[in-house]
Amino acid sequence: MASPGITDERAPCYVAWGLTATQAHPDREESLARRRVSFAEAVAACLEGEIVDGPSVATILAVHAKALRGDLPNDLLTALQSEVARSGTPGALPEVVAKPSGGQGSTGRF
Repeated sequence: MASPGITDERAPCYVAWGLTATQAHPDREESLARRRVSFAEAVAACLEGEIVDGPSVATILAVHAKALRGDLPNDLLTALQSEVARSGTPGALPEVVAKPSGGQGSTGRF
């Protein structure tokens, strides 16, 4: 549920790809649970109200919108398209033409 007040809080959000999973080292007070979902599942979870954290929803949907426009680094766009092709989720992310000038990278700030 959204806050009824007004805020100027900022929440920097990042997108990373090509990472390798390693052992977590949480603080003693932390309890972490990791669940891997496809990008298409994450978009659907945002739209169905399963993911409700505002910055997370905004980031996932912004990446989806940029992917639909082909406005992502080529390697990230290719990775998302490959994931959709493997999952067989029809219409989740139509193939778009990557920008010729798209940079190669491993992180992007949104």
